[in-house]
Amino acid sequence: MEKKSLWVLACALICGLVTFSACSNDDDNDNDNPVTDPVFLSKIDNVMVASATGDTVSTSTQTNTWEGGLLKKQYAVGKTKVGGEEYTIELGSIFTYSGKNCTEIRSLDGMTVNSYTYDAKGRMTSATSKTSDSDQTIGNNRNIQITEYTKDGYVKKMEETYTYSWGETRRMSYDLTWKDGDLVKYTTHNIEPEGEDNTYEVKYDTYPSIFTGYPLAQYIFEGPSGIGFRGSKHNPISGGDIYSYKNGRVVSSAQGITTTYYTYTDGTSE
Repeated sequence: MEKKSLWVLACALICGLVTFSACSNDDDNDNDNPVTDPVFLSKIDNVMVASATGDTVSTSTQTNTWEGGLLKKQYAVGKTKVGGEEYTIELGSIFTYSGKNCTEIRSLDGMTVNSYTYDAKGRMTSATSKTSDSDQTIGNNRNIQITEYTKDGYVKKMEETYTYSWGETRRMSYDLTWKDGDLVKYTTHNIEPEGEDNTYEVKYDTYPSIFTGYPLAQYIFEGPSGIGFRGSKHNPISGGDIYSYKNGRVVSSAQGITTTYYTYTDGTSE
């Protein structure tokens, strides 16, 4: 149980807020300095503290490597304390492109390989993820089919099939609604097993997305929530987190006992 808790905690930190954690604006900031030049996220630092003492219990740093405006590599190191012991976990991914289309993302340990196909217009049509253990004997497979895009090139409809290592299959479909480059509403349909539909609505700030420039391949397997969080033009806002801004960009976000700091390729940071 201790090892499982450690792994879940470290992965949550290293992935850099993979959940759709919508945020509220820090009222002490404004948008007087809008971004006009391409600027990309180069580093994410996460710090988690103990609620009772304020002592740091977990940290992680993820670095992004960009070449010619394309995200080519992500590397993360996480440290956490469990039962008085400190543990370190390293994760990373390598991105392969054909032109500007990301065709493969492979984890540094080789246990996860994601592959992608595109149509003649350069729009992603499918995404497949295969994860296995170190002996390549068991694993989970995921497949996403994108069936429709909006006129301005955003994913409108897609279907996901997830096959677990023990043979069970789950199928979901999604309808996504965009406005001015932001995913403002999405509906999830449970196909197998059958279940009720769920619809979610999201609001955004007016600042450029933290994840500007991330390829769809990087977040497609995070589902509609991840697509909205990483693929919209702006940052989602609601109760919970607090964003801080500098030079017209988000430089930190805070929620409860966790604070995240963002550094960009132009040197902007908290």
